Amino acid sequence: RFNFFTPAGLAVDNNPNSPYFGRIYVTESREGVTTKSGRTAQQGIYIYGADLSDITQQGLNPYVGGVSWNTSNEDSDNDENRDSMYGPARIAIDDDGSVYICDNGPSKDNTSGVWRMDPANPSANFVDVLHSSENRGKLYQRINSAAIVQENGRKYLYAVDNTCLNNSVAN
Repeated sequence: RFNFFTPAGLAVDNNPNSPYFGRIYVTESREGVTTKSGRTAQQGIYIYGADLSDITQQGLNPYVGGVSWNTSNEDSDNDENRDSMYGPARIAIDDDGSVYICDNGPSKDNTSGVWRMDPANPSANFVDVLHSSENRGKLYQRINSAAIVQENGRKYLYAVDNTCLNNSVAN
């Protein structure tokens, strides 16, 4: 029923107290023609209801939040084994239903980091929560995955840097 070209992330809002409980979010990380349906998939976020309905009436048009996702597998950073990173990538949901989207593309594209989508208005511009170009060579560079934890009224963002295995981190 649903055909994606290169889906990279999937998350379900499983908080029964969230007004968006049951929503399913899928990231399509590359544009391309699907083999089975011949549909042209586009980069961005697709939202479905718990019954897999098109709950936001987006049709075949993904939400992009004003972000120009990485579309090239060329990496000017010369990072080995990271030459086919496309965005958006992994996705996470906090207890309030806000959606966090990772992009692990090359820093030359200025999209690598974590973006937040407002589930009440998914067509609005995404908020830049953690942007790697501001920290080049310091704490993080290319965010592959993230988790949001809420405790005592505070939110904590845990991020996995795709480059951390090959780079030393400065204090």
